[in-house]
Amino acid sequence: MQAPTPDGLRVAIVGCGYWGSKHVRVLHAADGVVGLVLVDSREDRLRSLARSNNVSGCHGAVGPALDHVDAVIVATPPSTHVPRR
Repeated sequence: MQAPTPDGLRVAIVGCGYWGSKHVRVLHAADGVVGLVLVDSREDRLRSLARSNNVSGCHGAVGPALDHVDAVIVATPPSTHVPRR
């Protein structure tokens, strides 16, 4: 990830289901956020959320999105997170 642009923060939302869509809605209204990138392995979710919101890009995996954002929000179910040790 890069340092925030002078214009504002670019954010990736990982997970375009219930919580991801809530984050997108809130971030669209937030001052200082200039771009949203969506990440989800399910293309149907990506298309649906992108169609109803102005986003900078969509990716099927988080890796390719990292070059285009300053911050990442993980909005996936806890069962998909890395296990605690």
